[in-house]
Amino acid sequence: MAVTAPDRAAVPSATGHGASPLALPTGARVEPLPAGRPPGTTLLGMKLLLAADAMVLVTMLVAYFTVKGGSPAWPAPGVKLSTYLPTVVTITVAMSAASVAWMVFAVRRNDQRNAFSAAVLTVILGLAIANAQWYSMVHAGFGPSKHAYATLYDLLIGFHLVHVVVGIVAVMVVAAQTVAGHYGRDDHDPVAAAALFWQFGNVTWLSVMTALFLLSRHAHK
Repeated sequence: MAVTAPDRAAVPSATGHGASPLALPTGARVEPLPAGRPPGTTLLGMKLLLAADAMVLVTMLVAYFTVKGGSPAWPAPGVKLSTYLPTVVTITVAMSAASVAWMVFAVRRNDQRNAFSAAVLTVILGLAIANAQWYSMVHAGFGPSKHAYATLYDLLIGFHLVHVVVGIVAVMVVAAQTVAGHYGRDDHDPVAAAALFWQFGNVTWLSVMTALFLLSRHAHK
């Protein structure tokens, strides 16, 4: 006697053409999950990254002030740094903070052209910041192994310089995607995340500027 497998009941697809959505026993409809990333995921990930980044910055600043407090002379004898270049960098950082905020504002208004222009301006200002900081490290008159101040000076300046370079790349990527029409009023989380990273870099510079120049005496050139 042949035994046949029971027929399987056909289950209608919730997304098939002409098919009605599935329903729970209570009668509630089961809606399909939206495609793509859930809203807010990119911003949340960036905030978690920046929280860890902030801990690194605080650790370096604590190390700086700890070494400074235990040193008889700070900066080390022979260190002569001008505050002119750091002041120029600070002004440029403030301008970049405004331009990257303009980028996010324009995207939220579905103004991709102005958002792209703001992103290009931010990149140009970032390149100017990176160039000035690299110049200040190369022409400081001491290397990172010269003394404790030199090590911490290069460490703090370099930490911000890395953020500037990464921020430039991030802004360039979202700028290209924005001008291609990927982002607008309803979906601009990656643009906001890139802007948030950039603004954290600006806060980093203000912290470094305060520690290295405002709270330390220098024999200016």
